[in-house]
Amino acid sequence: MIIGKLVREYRLKKNLTQQELAELSDLSLPFINLVENNRRNLSVDTLLRILQTVVNEATRNVEKTSNAEKEAKANLDIATANANEATPENIQSAKENVEAVKAEIKANETKVAEKQANVNEATTKVTNQNDKVVTAQKEVDNAQKEVGNAKTDVEKAQSILDGTGAKEVIAKAEQTQAKVNADKEVVAKAQTKFDEAKKADETRSKAITEAKNDLVVKETTANKAEKTLVDASKVAEQSKNTLADKKVEFSKAEADFKATNTIVVPAKYIEALKAYKNYEDLSEEGDKKRAEAGQQLKAMNNEMASLNKFNSNSNDNGITLTLGSLTDEQKMELTFFANDLLNQIREAFGTNKVVVSKGAMKFADEVADRYVADNWDWDKVISEGHDEAGIEELAGKNGLFEGQFYENMYSEYGSRSTMTMNRAKELVFEAFVSFLYNGQEWEHAGSVSGVTSTEDKNQFMGIALSSRKDVTGFHLINVVERLVREGSSFDTTAIVNPNTKEALSLIHISEPTRLGMISYAVFCLKKKKKTNIRA
Repeated sequence: MIIGKLVREYRLKKNLTQQELAELSDLSLPFINLVENNRRNLSVDTLLRILQTVVNEATRNVEKTSNAEKEAKANLDIATANANEATPENIQSAKENVEAVKAEIKANETKVAEKQANVNEATTKVTNQNDKVVTAQKEVDNAQKEVGNAKTDVEKAQSILDGTGAKEVIAKAEQTQAKVNADKEVVAKAQTKFDEAKKADETRSKAITEAKNDLVVKETTANKAEKTLVDASKVAEQSKNTLADKKVEFSKAEADFKATNTIVVPAKYIEALKAYKNYEDLSEEGDKKRAEAGQQLKAMNNEMASLNKFNSNSNDNGITLTLGSLTDEQKMELTFFANDLLNQIREAFGTNKVVVSKGAMKFADEVADRYVADNWDWDKVISEGHDEAGIEELAGKNGLFEGQFYENMYSEYGSRSTMTMNRAKELVFEAFVSFLYNGQEWEHAGSVSGVTSTEDKNQFMGIALSSRKDVTGFHLINVVERLVREGSSFDTTAIVNPNTKEALSLIHISEPTRLGMISYAVFCLKKKKKTNIRA
């Protein structure tokens, strides 16, 4: 039984058909077929010849590629400098300043009106005074004319000198001259008053100009203050909304972190499983070691299973899934969850990690749909296990070598058309625990741990859920690169998992820091003293 299985495993591991193995080992195809199905016994020489043939014809190993994980981005803008000034106290102070400026503007407008009235009054006085000066000038001109006439009369009188009326003429001339001098004095005083009024008018005009300029400055200041008030209010509201949004984001991230799930794989289990799956020693001593390892695995099974408990996520309880029609986002979230659990196991064993790929996800969906289409109910799960015919056909259609080399399946009794995201993740978690610790067989454990595919550096995975008669199924598809046919359209593009345990830890550590910065900014806004807003 072991030899036939061993020959088949080595042949498939080296990517050889039965026909190719038969030709290379100089044996017939029917003989090889009978050996693999444990229907024909082998001599030691024949066994060694077959194994040597497989070893000599081993195909290439592909170079190692490394996974890269992107660190989750979550950047938060720190409250702007204006927000630091946008406290309710500062906003009230700004409003009071605006009212004060408006009152001052109104007072200045009153003063300007008063000064304008004074200017108008002074202008009227100057105009009246100008009229008086003109009238006085006319009187002076008339007086001078009379003086000239009087002088002429004196000259005539003097020339006559007959003594008749001379004194009267002289007295009249003196009176006329006195009147002229008095009129000149009036003119001089009027001119002085005119100059004073003109100077006062210039002073008032200057005061009016200065008042108008001051009014413009005050109006500009008031407009700037009002704009600053509006901007500060907007910034304050934005900061408040940002803080509320980040608190919601942090609560979700905290719930995701607290619900992080870990597959516990102790060292003694790892050592026992590796020994159980070690077929390098085909001697009786090797068989004995494998048997002892199997007994160890069976003895520690219950203890190992009890170490693994599922952590529920409150965020996932509000999300309902409809099996058979999950959204792309829901598929990705479940696939990332399963990928993290699988790679936790691979890391514990020190084996090759697995990446999510588009081709493997598509293959997984088609396999789950095929189980539904073939009505693979609970009785068939118990009696036949995998839907091998369906898987082989779908493998060929996806550009892979035909065969059931791809699926690990976990089945739960009872059909469920819907379930919460939290229950779906719990089902995935239970599946991995069962693969490792079912206590009956360790073929699934060898597959998910990677100990049976240590030479396959590049491996791609996808998952799907199915609901059919009496069964809810979890389908884990794992495709190694050597089983992808040359020229195949199978998409091996890796999809980076942002939801690993390490990534969620980083988000949980960094998010409180960002949230604390915003909270501190709001605290400073509340405590900051009032300041006047000036242009």
